[in-house]
Amino acid sequence: MRALVLLAALAPGAAAAGPVAVVLEDRATVRTAVVTVGDVARVTGGDPATRARVAALDLAELKARDPAVTVGRRVVEYRLRLAGVEATEAVVAGADAAVVTVARRPVTADEVVAAARAEVLRQVPAPDAVSVELAQPVAVKLPEVPAGEAVAVAAKPHGRVPPSGRVQVDVAVSCAGEKLISFAVVLDIKPGGRPEAGAVPAGARPGEVLVRARGRVTMQVKSGVMTATAVGEALQDGRLGQTIQVQNVDSKKTLTARVVGPGLVEIDLGGAP
Repeated sequence: MRALVLLAALAPGAAAAGPVAVVLEDRATVRTAVVTVGDVARVTGGDPATRARVAALDLAELKARDPAVTVGRRVVEYRLRLAGVEATEAVVAGADAAVVTVARRPVTADEVVAAARAEVLRQVPAPDAVSVELAQPVAVKLPEVPAGEAVAVAAKPHGRVPPSGRVQVDVAVSCAGEKLISFAVVLDIKPGGRPEAGAVPAGARPGEVLVRARGRVTMQVKSGVMTATAVGEALQDGRLGQTIQVQNVDSKKTLTARVVGPGLVEIDLGGAP
């Protein structure tokens, strides 16, 4: 009987009011920590509202370090019932289980150092009269995270920030609410001021396009003392200091960002200091 219901749902010209067909794949890849029905199954048939509701149901939430998770058909059926989707509204078929792997990317030293530098400049007595540079290379092995998840970097100077000289900044890297690593970054505060807007970074040519339209960029999103990073796509070319439009590759939201380096843009959301 269930097979007949499923065939009816999949058949061309099936009534829009028929059940939604949830056909589980045996393998799937996700970019975020939350796995939904739409990530692991082909969701067809039924009416658009029910189809969208079913596809958006969460099935599992991975830890940032988890490489994969297995989602069985019974888990999908149970989740549908838990959400109030009756057996007459959605029929589950396909593989017995889906092995879900996570597309990952490494956290970069640049992300961490940028957050530490921003916090030092926020606390230094005369931020416009100094430059802040990395004093020692980041020697720790940085973790990998789901490619579509933002990384949060909390930075706190170890003691009072001096007008000049070395300062240790304690940083903690988190993703999807899980703290992944904590370590110290050592920075040098030097007299001379930060580069003026439009100044050319080392290795770049004056007027060089640092971000290309349709190219991937790293978005540094700042809110108060927190800095998160995400992957975006530039919607236009950009030179150092220029404001351009970028799109978050996962949310598809378009944002205004400032070009601060090759393939790197900054978005300041404000927030409490």
